[in-house]
Amino acid sequence: MIAYEENNPVGMVRFQLNKEGLYFYRMSVIPEHQGKGIAKKLLYSLENYAIESRVSTLLCKVRMTVSKNMKLYSSLGYRVYDEEEVYKPNGIVLRIVSMQKEV
Repeated sequence: MIAYEENNPVGMVRFQLNKEGLYFYRMSVIPEHQGKGIAKKLLYSLENYAIESRVSTLLCKVRMTVSKNMKLYSSLGYRVYDEEEVYKPNGIVLRIVSMQKEV
């Protein structure tokens, strides 16, 4: 899903439907356009798509170090339902939370 402003792409999010619900990932908004509500509009569009697809749960994974993303999702009704650590090949350990929202 791509967000446009004056026919220019300014944000995007990837998603897929699976047996748990609508899983989204890799949400991004061009830095110059952040703070304008574009991410929220993408999330609302995902919710509408889920409803149209008769899917009641939206899911995502968020790095715990990116608190602004966790705050955004929480402010829109997402809740943490799992935590995990991901070990990268370069030795870095990422703490990840899984979040979900019912629509």
